[in-house]
Amino acid sequence: MARKTWLGVGWAGPTAFLPVAAAILCLAPAVQPARAVSVVLQDSNSLVTIDVDGPGGGAAGGVREWLMDGVNQNKLEWFWYRLGEGGPEVPINALGRSWMKVSDTNEDPGLDTLSVRYGSTAGLHVEAQFNLMGGEPGSGTSDLSEVIKIHNATGQYVTVHFFEYADFDLGGNPQDLEVRITGGNTAWQRDKVSITDYLMAETPAISPDLVEVSATGSILAGLTDGGPTTLSNFAGPLYNGDLAWAFEWDMVLAPGAEFITSKNKNISTTIVPEPLTLAGMFLGGLGLAGYLRKRRTSAARRCIHGPSAGGVAW
Repeated sequence: MARKTWLGVGWAGPTAFLPVAAAILCLAPAVQPARAVSVVLQDSNSLVTIDVDGPGGGAAGGVREWLMDGVNQNKLEWFWYRLGEGGPEVPINALGRSWMKVSDTNEDPGLDTLSVRYGSTAGLHVEAQFNLMGGEPGSGTSDLSEVIKIHNATGQYVTVHFFEYADFDLGGNPQDLEVRITGGNTAWQRDKVSITDYLMAETPAISPDLVEVSATGSILAGLTDGGPTTLSNFAGPLYNGDLAWAFEWDMVLAPGAEFITSKNKNISTTIVPEPLTLAGMFLGGLGLAGYLRKRRTSAARRCIHGPSAGGVAW
């Protein structure tokens, strides 16, 4: 597949990759944080915990918790990348955190936005911004927007494969009803707990080059096995299991060029009555209709025959 060459504005079509050994060195952490940090974002009915640095040793950080109305919806969502065609994928936090800011963007209590940069500004670096917007308490809705920027400051062309991996347990239930990717760019997941249907949807601003829907663990194993991974482009649907999905963007970054994409994850709920409840509502409706019909018939008879002698005429 011919890859896009990002020159800073849009892309200029396929180009030959110029191998650069120095760029590959960017796989090593450029900055070592003093200590691992987890950031908690909070807004209205929602709370998100982001493991910014990971546990160390190159292991992944990630969005580890997303509470909506007190129930966790998420197991893991994070980003990996690979330089060139060989070698392993590594989580973006392996570049080393060089800057971070947590802020509040509305009047609700709590900090709702995280901005973080990984890697040295003199090499390849990745910036990520997360903004949480919760719904009203009990509303069953929550939104997490993300912006990713990859900047090539190496002075050379660099081939980058960038991955997003997501494993949601909507409603706290690891057994998913359905996961699929439609149109090549929109991930859908549906779970059910009791009579509540949970739906998660995400559409990135820039469509990925490859996608994959799979059982939980399969995609993640490929991203962490020490070898190069290419997503299968299987978009599903898959049903009734512990499922996950991933996006892959393939690009060649020119010196000084940037790749920027935004995406929005939205979780919503719908109450779906059980079949017996629906049957009860239906039978109740029939009973009410029969009662009203009987009253109308009785009234009509009174109008025809009139009252007993000595009464008032109708």
